[in-house]
Parts: sequence; C-alpha cells; structure tokens
Amino acid sequence: HEAGLRLYDRLAHLLPGGPWSAFLSNSGAEAVEAAVKLARVATGRPAVIAFRYSFHGRTAQTMALTAAKDVYRGAFEPLPGSIYHAAYPYCYRAPGGPHDPADCTCDWEAQLDLLFHQLVFPDNIAAIIVEPVIGEGGYLVPPDGFHAGLRALCDEHGILLICDEVQSGIGRTGRMFAVEHWDVRPDIVTSAKGLGS
Repeated sequence: HEAGLRLYDRLAHLLPGGPWSAFLSNSGAEAVEAAVKLARVATGRPAVIAFRYSFHGRTAQTMALTAAKDVYRGAFEPLPGSIYHAAYPYCYRAPGGPHDPADCTCDWEAQLDLLFHQLVFPDNIAAIIVEPVIGEGGYLVPPDGFHAGLRALCDEHGILLICDEVQSGIGRTGRMFAVEHWDVRPDIVTSAKGLGS
C-alpha cells in the first residue's frame, strides 16, 4: 500500500552508502532472525558469531545469539546451534582491571582469533552480529577501533557484518544508527522499537 511504499523509500536512504533494500517484519527478534537467514543464504555458510553481553531477542534463534544474562536462555536449552560467542571489549570490567577505552587493552581480537583456531573455521562463518552499543548487557560503548576491526575481519574472510540496531538505532545515540559514530558500513542492519514508535 502507499504508506508502506513511502516507508520503504525512506528506509532505503537512512544509512549512508545506500540505497539499501528493506524488509519489514513484526518485531526486533523477527528482524534479527531474518538477518541471520539472509546472511546464511547469501554466503552459503552455517555459523554465526555473536558477542558476550549481547541481547538479540527471545525467539529460539535470537536466544541462542543472546549472552547478556542467563535468565534469557538458561531454561530453554537446547537452542539452535552453529552460534559462537566471542569476547566483547568491556574496558571497565576487563580481566586485567579497568582501563580507559582510549587505551584499550582488552584482547578481543586475540580471543576472536582463538575462536577461529579452536572452534570454527572463519570460512564457515556467515555473519558476525553485534550491537554497536550494547544495550541489555550493560550499556557498553566499545573502544574506537572495535567496529573498524570487525569490518576489516569480515572483509578479510568474506563474512557479513550485521549491526543489530534494535535498541541503539533511530537516534538514540545522537546519530540515526549508532554504528555511524565509527564510520563503519555494515552489510545488514536490524531495526525495530524506535522505528515503530
């Protein structure tokens, strides 16, 4: 219908580097599910990497991606497989003690490299999904090099970068989408809550 067509047109130009294509669904969890399915179909690969402290939803697939708190997934095992959780750079609760994010000493890159060497080949990864600013897991803003590092890693291995902007997008951080603070272009963006008002 006409209002839907106008919305598609506006959505196609919200992020820099467009025009983008849009797919409308009923909820944030459904948007994340669609993003994961799209990444798997587009790459022909099965696995997805998510991050500790993340929240992606309450459906079975999105609970498998979620690692914010055990209450979201603990009573619902077994959950869908081929999901791996990587370390998120949490500078204020780092194992070696808190430090300034400008001088981040978190070893998230080394931990991700270890995941590739111990658990899953990078060429089996369809996507890395990340909340540009972690919401449910503690409102965590990553150090400046994090998103650019993810983008470079994804480009190196043919992995798609999904930015889950359900909680951080639609102006909540001062930009339309939080990832814009780091001038990083994701392959797929999910949005919900703020978009639907």
